Parts: sequence; C-alpha cells; structure tokens
Amino acid sequence: MRLFVATVRGGSFSEAARQLGCTPSAVSRQVGALEADLGVRLFTRTTRRLNLTEAGTTLFEQSARILGEIDDMRESVRAVDSRPRGLLSVTAPIVYGRLHLAPLLPAFIDRYPEVRLNLVLSDSVVDLLENDIDAAVRIAALPDSTLIARRLDSVTRVICASPAYLHRRGTPATPAELSNHDCLPFRFHTAANVWRAGSNVWRLQGSAGVEEISVGGPFTANNADALVTAALAGLGLILVPTWLVADHLRDGGLVPVLSDHAVSPSDVETAIYAVYPSGRFLSPKTRAFIDFLVERLGESDR
Repeated sequence: MRLFVATVRGGSFSEAARQLGCTPSAVSRQVGALEADLGVRLFTRTTRRLNLTEAGTTLFEQSARILGEIDDMRESVRAVDSRPRGLLSVTAPIVYGRLHLAPLLPAFIDRYPEVRLNLVLSDSVVDLLENDIDAAVRIAALPDSTLIARRLDSVTRVICASPAYLHRRGTPATPAELSNHDCLPFRFHTAANVWRAGSNVWRLQGSAGVEEISVGGPFTANNADALVTAALAGLGLILVPTWLVADHLRDGGLVPVLSDHAVSPSDVETAIYAVYPSGRFLSPKTRAFIDFLVERLGESDR
C-alpha cells in the first residue's frame, strides 16, 4: 500500500523507489501483485507517465486515509515520550514564508533539535492530507473545512510610496487625489467583476465614509514583491499588506500616505492562520510548531 501511494505521489516507480529505498523493479512487481490481487488495473501506463484509473483513484484515496491512521497510531504510541521529533512538513505562501517564516525556523530547530523541517513554499492551496503536510500558514478568509485553524495575526493594508516619488509628484491628501497619481495595482487572475484589495479600484474608509477610487499607472504585476521593488524605485504608489513592507516602512524606504484612512479588507485576505488537519492525532512535533508560531507571530504589529 505504501509503495502504491508513493508511486502515485511521486509520479513514477523510480521516484517511489528513491523515496522508499528500494529498486524500481521491486516497486513495479509489488504494484503488479496488488493489481492481480484486486483484479483491476490501477494505472494506465505510457512511455512518459503513469495515470490512475478510476479504480486506482479510489484505492489511492482510501489507502492514503488508512496509512494516515496507521501513522497516527504509531505517533500516539510514540507520544508517550512526548518530545517533538521526526520529519515535520510545513507549507506557506512564497513571499510571507520568505519574509516571516523562514527567518524563524533556525530558532525552532535549535529549540527542538530532534525535528527535521521540510518547508514547502507555494502560492497554491496545498492539500495537506494528500501531500503529507503537517501544518500550513495561510493568509485568507478561511472557508468551512476539515482543517483546524489558529489565528496568528490580522491583515492590515497600507498605501505607500518612496520619498523620491512623493517629492516628485506630491503627497495625496485625499483619496480622490489618487486618481491623478501613478498607482501600481496588483493584477489578480480572475474574470469576476468584483473588488479586490490592490486591484485597479482602491477602497478607503475615513470620516466621510467609504470611497472607491479607480487607479492606474505605468506598471501592474501579479507578484507583490515586484510591486514593492517598483515602488522602492520611485515608480508609484502601492496598496499592500503591512507585513509585506514593514521593514521598508521602518527604514524609510517607503512612506505611508492617507494614514487617516483605513484600507478596507479584501474578501480574499482577512487574517493569517496556522492550520492543520482535524480528526487526526496531533503529533508533538506539530503541536510544538503551532505553539511556536503563535508565540512568535501571534497578533504582531506588522
């Protein structure tokens, strides 16, 4: 069963063999024996890849669940000695992981030297159970799911620009003045005609209520790092989460504008959470990591 699941996740017999320390021919024989025992084909094989059949998909889903329960049982027995230990796989968004999570990991490893960390940075929503991920950091409005979430921080936003840009073009004093400035919107990959924080409609709330301003400029991107780089170079104003530009705001590389207005939250990012699967034994290593994140990242001033 483990050989079969490893083959599906690795995409080939050779990758499964590499992960489990055996030969590709041994994996192929075992999968063949499994097919013979069940009387079904689990894969359709081409020269380039293996594709699951319908029966193979059903077996994979149930095998992954059963193996997870077996691993949980083993972990629960080992937890009698409750020291965090073993491989811990964690996923996080790329930019947040680079800026705020990766710098903390040496301290976690120093505190728990028997834990080996595997960090997976991805802006895609990674299925934790399917990919053997123990915990994730997510920046989102979390939908109802089987995941358990612990809130780490709120998401606030700021409009800012470089001192050079503000010296050249002036500082907007009202939201309406943004339409006369070079603004650098975040480009979402969506066809839906809905407002998104950082898109070409910026929404601010002040004493006069909520104002929606159409903005534009010489540059858009679907990557927040690229927008920050452009703003630091004096290209225009950006609307971004404060966690993304906290260091630049502190050192003066970027200057906030319209600070007397609140940038309304988007419907895709409301808070930062640590999440992990429910219904499974929470291993000491995962519990230690979640507690560590709450300690280091919980409701900070970013």
